[in-house]
Amino acid sequence: MWFKAADPQDLSFLSDYEVWGGVPSEPVRLPGLGRYGRYEFDKRLLLSRCDLTIAQKRELIFLSQHFHKLDHFEFFELQPDATERDLKKAYFKLSRELHPDALRGKALGQFEEAAKLVFEYGATLYELLSQDEGFRQVYARVVGLRDEAFRAQLERAREARRATPRATPSPVVSAVTPEMTASSEARKATLRERLQKNQARHQAAMEGRPTPVPQRPVQARSAQGAGSLEGQPSNAKDQAARFFQAGIIAERRKQWVSARGHFKLAVQYAPDVTEYQAGLERVRAVLDVHKADELWGQAQELDEQEQKKGARSKWLERVAPVFEESLDLKLDPERVITYANLCVERGFFERGLPLLTQACDAHRFDFNLKWTLIQAHERASRIDDAKALCREILSYDPSEPRAVAFTKKYGV
Repeated sequence: MWFKAADPQDLSFLSDYEVWGGVPSEPVRLPGLGRYGRYEFDKRLLLSRCDLTIAQKRELIFLSQHFHKLDHFEFFELQPDATERDLKKAYFKLSRELHPDALRGKALGQFEEAAKLVFEYGATLYELLSQDEGFRQVYARVVGLRDEAFRAQLERAREARRATPRATPSPVVSAVTPEMTASSEARKATLRERLQKNQARHQAAMEGRPTPVPQRPVQARSAQGAGSLEGQPSNAKDQAARFFQAGIIAERRKQWVSARGHFKLAVQYAPDVTEYQAGLERVRAVLDVHKADELWGQAQELDEQEQKKGARSKWLERVAPVFEESLDLKLDPERVITYANLCVERGFFERGLPLLTQACDAHRFDFNLKWTLIQAHERASRIDDAKALCREILSYDPSEPRAVAFTKKYGV
């Protein structure tokens, strides 16, 4: 249930973000209580064997059960007026605890799926709050109004209790009935039995004997019971469908980061649905292209800086890796030719050969790529390799002028 008593324009703005724009009607954390409030943890789950600390288990159990009830700031244990620096520190704290690299090699037991889900959710929230300043401001404003309304509601309830006259206590009857005596004796017998069991366990521990473990009846727990992490919630398919639809809407609006977050959560809830996987791969491909363009621009700036400095030796360390990372994401033929020519100009012509060969294999009929590779082989005195490529060009186009000139020079 979402909070609706806010500016209609703000609510309309947040509604465009689908499930991410909803502000829960009440905060989970109550005044005067800690992060977990009165939430009761399953002690058997907390004591289950794995490489996580008790504190990490508590956080995973709580967040995996409540992240749809928490507003985005509560998830990171922040106030609505938190700064970007506060948000970054909270996300780094989450990453130190739950990032896949931080958990690599650890035995997580039944917390494995919860750790993956909580981190993916937190990473999506961080991307949304850190990259969309307008969303964060509106969302924080609505959360602040919600908190004020909730505090006012608590204060009214407190005033109502104060205004209610207290009933006069009835006189205490000191007579002891037989029922009270029987109840008292039963409690004493129970306490004596418990004391004997504790003494037996203590004595066994002192003597090095196995400690007797009392058998407790196993009670059935629902998938969404307190502390239960076994299996997905009963509405996992519905949650996945909602995230997928939100991802489709974000994709249509070209909000690629948001779309990727939605699709990733849809896949987390329903990993067997190929449509969700396809949506995630589709958006990732678009983001890879954007990242490739961004890296290409950075590499060109670095190349200009190194040229001004005249530090030829630093070019391989600082510039070439950025160009190559961009081309790994997007193997554009024209950019491959540009990079290969830069390698030649900087005196490292062999550095561009692997990518140039890979691009020629991927674009078999791009003669410009093949001719650039021929020139690279010729410069490296690999005439036989250059001739092989020249023959390949002539097999497609016997009149290709550059290949014809090369044939007259070297013979094919």
